[in-house]
Amino acid sequence: MAEPGKRRPLGISAVGVGMLAQESDAEVVALHARNARIYERLGMTLAVLHRLAKATRLTGFTEMTDFGPEGTAGVGYAFPISATTQVGISIAAISSRMNAQRRRELGTLL
Repeated sequence: MAEPGKRRPLGISAVGVGMLAQESDAEVVALHARNARIYERLGMTLAVLHRLAKATRLTGFTEMTDFGPEGTAGVGYAFPISATTQVGISIAAISSRMNAQRRRELGTLL
């Protein structure tokens, strides 16, 4: 869902996880600590962030299900365009249209 001007810590969206996965595990811990209240309110534990970052590093894209609006799933890909800037793209849909096979297919295309 597009929300212009809305700011979220990395790891809350598929693209954000993709960006987070490019950081070290120590930076993931530090980022979670800096934004602990926000992550707690959203139900994003440090363990889940680590799991998502690790899976993203292995596959090259992020898969997320039922995080954010319930009943949704998506994939994301983030990449650097300079030494200090990252961008990303994601595709999300209702879970019934974004099963595991479809997420892998779309993630690979990204």
